[in-house]
This record gives sequence, C-alpha cells and structure tokens, in this order.
Amino acid sequence: MFVLLIAWAAWAGDNAVRARHDLLIGKSLAEAARTETSPSDLEQALPVGQLQAASAQFHAARKLLDSPSLFLVRYFPVVGRQVESARALAGAGAEAADATASGLTAGHQLLVSRPTAGPARVAQLQQALAIAAQVDTRLKGLHYGPRVGLLSQLATAHNELQRDVTQVVDSLDKTVASGQSLLDLLRGQHRVLLMATNNAEMRAGSGIPLELGVLEINNGALVLDGIQSVNSYPVPAGAVKPPPDLAARWG
Repeated sequence: MFVLLIAWAAWAGDNAVRARHDLLIGKSLAEAARTETSPSDLEQALPVGQLQAASAQFHAARKLLDSPSLFLVRYFPVVGRQVESARALAGAGAEAADATASGLTAGHQLLVSRPTAGPARVAQLQQALAIAAQVDTRLKGLHYGPRVGLLSQLATAHNELQRDVTQVVDSLDKTVASGQSLLDLLRGQHRVLLMATNNAEMRAGSGIPLELGVLEINNGALVLDGIQSVNSYPVPAGAVKPPPDLAARWG
C-alpha cells in the first residue's frame, strides 16, 4: 500500500510540474501575441500563430490537471484550491486565446475583399460586427476559478488574466456599439449635415463651423455634395430667431 501511495504521489507531482511548465509557456506566447496589436497587425492577423500556440499549451496544461492522478488532490484542503485555480486558469487561457485567434482569422478573411458597392459594404460591416460579438460572448463566458486563498503566483496570474480579458471585452463592447450605430446610419437613405469646425475660432465645443456640406447615404453608397463656406448658404432674414441676449450682443 505504501508503495502505491509513493507511486501515486510521484505521478501526481510529475503531472503538476509538467502542467506548470505548459502554463508558463502558454503565458509567454500570449504575452508575445500582445506585442502585435497595431491596427495593421490585427488586420493581417499576425498574432494568430502565437495565440494558437498559447491555446495549445493551455489545453495541454488543463489535460494534465484533469488527469486521474490529481483528481483526489482537488479535494485536499489548501492544495486542492491551488489545483482548482490552475485548472480554471488553464481552461480560461485556452478559450481566450482560441476565441481571439478565431476572431482575428475570420476578420482577416473577411477584409481580404474590398467591396465598392454600397450594399456589399453594409453586408461586410454586418459580418464584421457578428465576428466581434461572437468573440465578445465567448470571452464573457470565461470561468477564472477561485479568487482567494491562492499562492501569490496563482493569485497574480488570476488577476492579470481577468484584467486583460476585461480590457478586451470593454473594447469589443465599444466596437460593437459604435459599429451598430454606423450600420444603422449606412442602411436605408439619409441626408447628413457635415460641419467642418476650426478650433482656432473656439466656441462651445470643438470650434466654430466655417464650412458645411451634405452627405447623401443610400444603402451604403456615399455621395458628398461638396464642402463650401458657410457664407455660401445665405439664411433668409428672420428664418432663425436668436435668444434676446444673443441678439443684443451679436444682432
């Protein structure tokens, strides 16, 4: 019996050491991918290779931590919490890396084409938003495991992963929201007044509008009817009634 316990302990210890090794490599690969996040890098899906490799390492670590050798250890006091944390972080890291890599790959394939027709532009934007929303949903569903009672290295890894994913989710939420607003504008027919302001002539806001133009939108097709000086748009007398105090000062 004693020999079996020794053999089991050696097996469990070996798997734990190998899992830690895989987790550290996965983390290094994910950090390397974060250095390739310029707009051009993302458009070309440059971080995908590093992210896929990181996902594979995290999956390998999770497989080792799920092995029968460590099953009972998960129920031990203190030690079991560390194993549970490592399992959850390995799974979350794998899913985060895979979701991001899949989204970048799909986005890169989508942006290979450069549609010129209005409806095709609208369709491409819809597909891009769907890709972003899918990645966003996957990241929001991550489980990071226990937060308290962890060794310092695990606690740091937990906090860093949750922080990094939260930042990506926030960016995706803003991207999807602004993209949806743009999509609503591009669909259908609209006439939009454009105002070019000069911040050397400060007023409330970004500056005084000195030039105006009308943007015609027809299901993704854009036509700008020139930008002209505001003096080219005479306002009939009495068409706009200023407030009394403004009229008293500026007539």
